[in-house]
Amino acid sequence: MKKLLLLFIVPSLLITTGCAAIKTDGRVDSLPIATLLTCMDDGNAEDCREQSRPPSLAAGAEITGLSLLNDRRSRDAILADEAIEDRANAKLNTYYDLREQCHFNITAYNGAVLITGETPKEEFRDRIIDIVRVIPKVKLVHDKLVIDDPSPLNFRANDTLITGKVKTALAQIPEFDASWIKVVTEQRTVYLMGLVHRNEGATAIEAARRQSDIKQIITVFEYLD
Repeated sequence: MKKLLLLFIVPSLLITTGCAAIKTDGRVDSLPIATLLTCMDDGNAEDCREQSRPPSLAAGAEITGLSLLNDRRSRDAILADEAIEDRANAKLNTYYDLREQCHFNITAYNGAVLITGETPKEEFRDRIIDIVRVIPKVKLVHDKLVIDDPSPLNFRANDTLITGKVKTALAQIPEFDASWIKVVTEQRTVYLMGLVHRNEGATAIEAARRQSDIKQIITVFEYLD
């Protein structure tokens, strides 16, 4: 069955800001991504999970290694997404005017690229989109840049808190793996990306919408059914 990319907007909601995502200092961070990907290729995912599992874990913690093992993307897709983000940020930051006058975030998931942030001119927005669109392995670009002055740091700090709260809510869903969903927040708008089944996407939306201080939820899911 063909995969379908769907953009879905949930009208304005409210969410309580909470703790930001926690990064543990357990053994999970001692295993490099290359090693974890090798485990995946060799079919030793369970062994890698045991090696990378920290002694204790707070609800909603962000565990890079363990999440990687549960990722639904292929090994090549994971590496391609990392390369897309690195190349995009490196290229965009070579332009002084874009670097100094704009605020942008590049998030890649299975070749789909979400661009969020603020730019004071349409000309800047068009340049950013054009630069990202031609990067190798980019399948499509979701332009969510806003024509405005860059958001202040306290706004971005609040966005980080919202992202952490949503991740925590996803991690608390029974029989649901929070690593299936990538969460990005810009000026209280929450974006959800991932490879999910339709019922999983609906469950993620419902978990996010129970929070407060969220202006709206926009999903950019790639559906598996």
